[in-house]
Amino acid sequence: MPAMKPAKCQIVAQAVLAGVQHVRVRHFGRVQGWTTPYISLRIGQVLLNIEDRDALASLGYAIRHAERLADDAFGAARRPAA
Repeated sequence: MPAMKPAKCQIVAQAVLAGVQHVRVRHFGRVQGWTTPYISLRIGQVLLNIEDRDALASLGYAIRHAERLADDAFGAARRPAA
């Protein structure tokens, strides 16, 4: 993968996710021959390649913030009937 400048994103995109998604997480490091190590996250048809801890922390922050907004956006989570 080509090197990126710090705090930049190569593309701006919108993806719509609904329902349970297939998730796959892999890492690619220098030991495997990659010049720039990264973590690849695939959620449904969305692929994110995370190249450093700062980017991973930003993504984690966004997910945690979204989780706090879930009840307001979607209503309270309902437990399945026993």
